[in-house]
Amino acid sequence: MITQHTSTPVGETHVSPTVYIGRSVDNAIHSAPRLVQGLVVKQLSRTLATLALQGASHTSSIRLAHAASGQPYGEPGKGQPKVPLSISHSGPWAAVACAAHPVGIDLQVYRRFSAGAQQHIFCDKAKPTSLVAQTARWSVHEAYLKSFGRGLPFDLRDIAIQKYTTRGATEYGRVYTHSASLAPASYWLWRTLYFCCAVCIAGDRDITPTLSFHIGK
Repeated sequence: MITQHTSTPVGETHVSPTVYIGRSVDNAIHSAPRLVQGLVVKQLSRTLATLALQGASHTSSIRLAHAASGQPYGEPGKGQPKVPLSISHSGPWAAVACAAHPVGIDLQVYRRFSAGAQQHIFCDKAKPTSLVAQTARWSVHEAYLKSFGRGLPFDLRDIAIQKYTTRGATEYGRVYTHSASLAPASYWLWRTLYFCCAVCIAGDRDITPTLSFHIGK
């Protein structure tokens, strides 16, 4: 089932990445070793990535590939431009974002951060206190880095989030680094009962994803 998510524009340029979110319903996964759980969800991620790429390119010949840095992308064939793609998974959930521009996505099942971890992740002046707020902040940080093909290690305290507006369970805004080491980006954040999911694209943009949900083993 595909549902169109719309919002009041908060940026200058409209972009509508396709976001696929899936959950493993294999009951055995909950009692399986963590390594096995990870392999099952990673396979779900690859399935969602294939669906997203085929939908974006309108061809079944496109394949999932990875840069030397590990960043995924769609390889449509010789002489054709690469298709920007981002993948994330947490617990039994997986998420994929595909867009015309470099994109980053991060899905996180709600989690607690130790006091030590909070010191390395959040700036003291803007440290969130609730579990949901901390997980959401982490998710935006990760999506932001992924949109530039970056990852950890990175000084996450250098990242600042400027919220523009909140509508229901979704939030929109701008994310940037205090040091200007990375260009500013726009973000879309969705909080559900089980997880939060953030999508980032560089520039000042109105991000209105098209969401597709997939339930599978």
